[in-house]
Amino acid sequence: MNHVVESGRTKTLDDVFPSLENLDADALKPFPVFPLLLQVSGLYEWKMKGTVKPVPYPIKRPYPIPSVANADVPTLSAGHDEPDEFEYNLDTEALALPFFPFKREELRLDTDGRFPQSTVSGTLFSLNRERAHWIASLKKIATNRWKGNIWHKDGQATLLPYTNVDVQAKPVLFGTKTVTVKFYGGGAPSLVRTFSFKSLYHHKVEFEYDVVDGTSAVTAIHTHAHPNRPASLPAENLSIEKVFQRAGFDVSVSPGSGGLPIAGAGADHLWTDMEMHDAMQTYWSRFADKPQWAMWVLFAARHQSGSNLGGIMFDDIGPNHRQGTAMFNDSFIANPPAGDANPAAWVNRMKFWTAVHEMGHAFNLAHAWQKHIGAPWGSTWMPLTSDSEARSFMNYPFLVAGGQSAFFADFDYRFIDEELLFMRHAPARFVEMGNEAWFSNHGLHEEDQDELNGNLHLAVRANRPQTRFEFMEPVTLELKLHNVSNEDLILDQALLSDGGHLMVLVKQPNGNIKRWTPFAHHCHKPGVSILHSDKAIYSSLPLFAGGEGWLFSEPGHYEVVCMLEHEGLMVLSNQLAVTVMPPKSYEEQVLAQDYFDDGVARALAFGGTNVLTHANDVLHQMVAKFGALHAATHAAAALVQPQMMNCALLDVDKKDKLVFKKQKADIKSGFQLTKKSLLKNSAAAAETLGHIRYHETMAAIAADLMHQGDKENAEECRTSLETTLSKRNVADHVMEKVKADTRKLFAKKA
Repeated sequence: MNHVVESGRTKTLDDVFPSLENLDADALKPFPVFPLLLQVSGLYEWKMKGTVKPVPYPIKRPYPIPSVANADVPTLSAGHDEPDEFEYNLDTEALALPFFPFKREELRLDTDGRFPQSTVSGTLFSLNRERAHWIASLKKIATNRWKGNIWHKDGQATLLPYTNVDVQAKPVLFGTKTVTVKFYGGGAPSLVRTFSFKSLYHHKVEFEYDVVDGTSAVTAIHTHAHPNRPASLPAENLSIEKVFQRAGFDVSVSPGSGGLPIAGAGADHLWTDMEMHDAMQTYWSRFADKPQWAMWVLFAARHQSGSNLGGIMFDDIGPNHRQGTAMFNDSFIANPPAGDANPAAWVNRMKFWTAVHEMGHAFNLAHAWQKHIGAPWGSTWMPLTSDSEARSFMNYPFLVAGGQSAFFADFDYRFIDEELLFMRHAPARFVEMGNEAWFSNHGLHEEDQDELNGNLHLAVRANRPQTRFEFMEPVTLELKLHNVSNEDLILDQALLSDGGHLMVLVKQPNGNIKRWTPFAHHCHKPGVSILHSDKAIYSSLPLFAGGEGWLFSEPGHYEVVCMLEHEGLMVLSNQLAVTVMPPKSYEEQVLAQDYFDDGVARALAFGGTNVLTHANDVLHQMVAKFGALHAATHAAAALVQPQMMNCALLDVDKKDKLVFKKQKADIKSGFQLTKKSLLKNSAAAAETLGHIRYHETMAAIAADLMHQGDKENAEECRTSLETTLSKRNVADHVMEKVKADTRKLFAKKA
């Protein structure tokens, strides 16, 4: 806590300035107290005063033109230069607007304090709805006075006709700070607004930390604990809350933060994406089907995918996005380099960095090297530049020149300016948790499509003669990345396995363009693989649903195009035409009303659920009534896998205490459904699931059967898998891998 001395008595900041009740003085070091009190950056608000009545206005509008009675409204003739000084009474709330009156406006001034961006932005509200948003860059022309151009408008932009702002701040030690803004330019009479101070921060946000039993949470570190650091870095205890306070957020920690029993991860204590989503919906005290400035942060041991996964940001829960993150401490982030000067401090720093990195994704921040990713049908709100050398929480320390040692030698524990500009001044829906999908409206702009990597060829395709899909059939495609050069290429191991490098756009029958984003985004340990000349790698693309909901829910013609970012260049795929056929019966149309549901989509994408009972009911109906449809095959695959595993379900007892109910695997029922839906017509199952997903599904079922001691039925699944793929002319090297993987499994369990 900073202090000042008055009359021989030490007084705290709360004594000096009690209106700053939420002030975190440590978060704003090293600024002294009085400069802090005179800081003008922060959140301001204007509310309508007086009686509003229509007044004449030279431009014809279809709605009344309001004004405050007796207001002295300055006007400028066409082509007249703006006066250098204010020529009106700053105490007068002049209102002469060519748009409907707004009852409230917010202003975010960003000119001093931590990492100032020389920016001002505002939001106009009507009937508690955001109607318009604007952003202007500022240039200082006098003490506490700036001018600038409005370079971005969002929402009903015509409601704000101005092109320039003149900003005058009035800091005070006691009382209420104000900012007066004059809007002008654009052919409309100028407008004066006086905003009153509300907060040092731009938005409020709440974090809830939950820690799995046996796992520790690293939510704070000492910046000098490790000797590899910038020489100018202040020595302090730095918390996650302080990091985001310095980014402009009034952070609070939920009283619901606490422990989570390890049984939530099932018998193997490894977390699957399905278990993560189920636990989040059940355990997060603030979970709700609406956007809110709050997120869930879970500290666990390890994900099912292994030690290469250090963290994950959940992209979609119900209709909402970016609400939760998880860190896996028993992963590569716990392995310090050999010979490190302070291994324990290195591990703590990596765990801290991972937490802030994943939470940054929940604020809709992209990786530092991915901001340029474009699209053939893309749009932009602000052009951002990718920077693989950025010393930001959103860059990977291992990717910069010189590796993690070089990164942390220059890392000041902050987000870079472009990221701060986005977090502080972008329209709220772009940043708020539970609102727009991850990476949406974040630096997306059209790229020169001729700038392609000639060494790689990307193809999107379907494992069927024609790209026609039945109504309700989950559209699952396949990606093929082919090295068409004469040399071996070094690729990121996760190039096709995650949404980080890949952008997929779907043009729907009505002309709308949706971006497919997977339900979960993974933070993998950096690693490389060799793609030999004239060889290819493949990946399944479960395109039916994701962060934008169901993408193929209507009959009609669709187009799919994919782009892959590799070494700063974009590899563009073919444009694949996909047709969804009409329903064959009235009964299908009836079931579709329940089928195209977010819970059903998640159950299909994550291979099942033990919590979403409505989704399971719909999937059971699909199998029972429409067993001949391809959609029934997908439903069966999602129902079988949870039945094959011993697991524990998180629940709340009558005393509102968290308890776990053990659920034993039902091998008999699971295999009966497997035989009926996946083995009986294996060729159709391989076609609709796609070869890769069919392989993964059948191999997982065989592994579960072996784990439960049912070797005979596991052998039947293995034989069917190999025979089916062989008959479908799968490439020889792929078949060799399939056989090697399954036989290794049987040898291990024998």
